[in-house]
Amino acid sequence: MRKTAVAALLLMVLCNVAVAQSSASQAPSRQVQHLPGAYVEVNGAKLWCESEGAGEPLLVIAGGPGLDHSSFHPYFSTLSDSFRVFYFDAFGTGKSDRAKSPTEY
Repeated sequence: MRKTAVAALLLMVLCNVAVAQSSASQAPSRQVQHLPGAYVEVNGAKLWCESEGAGEPLLVIAGGPGLDHSSFHPYFSTLSDSFRVFYFDAFGTGKSDRAKSPTEY
């Protein structure tokens, strides 16, 4: 398996675990634009993750530079009827950690 595929799979698993733990007591709602999410630590940085639906995983990677995942709601939410859709904010975007110096990017 290629390194990028392994990294994407690992991120999906981490997001799944973090979101499941943080939203276990919250009832899901299709009316909410942004779902309950959770932080996942990757290489010492906290990345914000959200997921919805069930089924085969679908990892949504925001383009950029500098864009968070928010523009994907509600477009990819319609796929949650057939897939488990994972969203995340890359390092330096959205709710995820930012670099303390430009060299960290």
